[in-house]
Amino acid sequence: MSFEQSFYSKSRTKTHKLIQAGFWGGINQSRFNKWCDEFRTREEEILLAFLLDSLVYRSNGQISGLIQQMIDVNLSSAIEWKNSLDDGNRYETLFDLLSDKYPRNLHQMISLVPVIKINDPPTKSGPLLARIISKHKVNTKFMCWPWDLQRLHNPDLKIVVFFDDFVGTGDQFVEFFTYFNSMKSFENVNQVQYIYIAFSGTQEGISLIEEKTNNQVKVYVTELIKESSKFFSGFPIRYKKLEKLIDISVEEYAANLQHTYIDFVQRKGIRNEILGYSDLELTHIFAHGTPNGTLPIFWCTNQSYTAPFTR
Repeated sequence: MSFEQSFYSKSRTKTHKLIQAGFWGGINQSRFNKWCDEFRTREEEILLAFLLDSLVYRSNGQISGLIQQMIDVNLSSAIEWKNSLDDGNRYETLFDLLSDKYPRNLHQMISLVPVIKINDPPTKSGPLLARIISKHKVNTKFMCWPWDLQRLHNPDLKIVVFFDDFVGTGDQFVEFFTYFNSMKSFENVNQVQYIYIAFSGTQEGISLIEEKTNNQVKVYVTELIKESSKFFSGFPIRYKKLEKLIDISVEEYAANLQHTYIDFVQRKGIRNEILGYSDLELTHIFAHGTPNGTLPIFWCTNQSYTAPFTR
């Protein structure tokens, strides 16, 4: 059996076991298998093998752990919450504070704000994540919509925490922040500390946000996505050891894969941003939705093609 045949077989088997064992809970096994069967030629099967090998899937159970990590590691390191919020030393962790059913006036001092605009649908990641966070014991009293001027101009407010699942190019947050700044939502610069937290994010997006907000907003992510995470352009870094198994350069091998990919998605009627938003080429999926920087082969369903995930 050749390297490619073996790799294809192992990738399919590994993925099946991850779904069956519940590590990738939330994936419809039948739909997923049907999608895999769309890859019919040898070149397409090899493309599928590398897509599966590169897939980063976060189940609802994993997201629960990420929420706690996002609060108790990322957010805790960004703010001196013990001094500013817990003078009485009542809480062991920041998550304990935010999940207190009876927080006294603490919800006046810190607000959790989803990244959403007034006309955004409830299916956007910000509102979805707000519901997910509230289901994971965080008291909804700490939640605040970005248009709630009374709450955001409260003189006791010390910390505003923006949250979302993913930071891509950073453009969307800058647009969000600029819009609500024009509405006078975030004008207490001298009084309030502004933090933006997310599960995952690119360094490019983080840097853009901090630059465009004049460092008014500091960004923290649980997982920093590196350039090597890009499926095609980062391929030679991730699969450097391939050079011992193939008779062409890894760069040329990646270019051949990209050619197969483009031909496949175009035949399936996918023609817009075929490498993901701003060519981010990502393979990241959350159980509740998919970032727009992820390759559309994973999520762009149409009349002639059923993707395994949704946006």
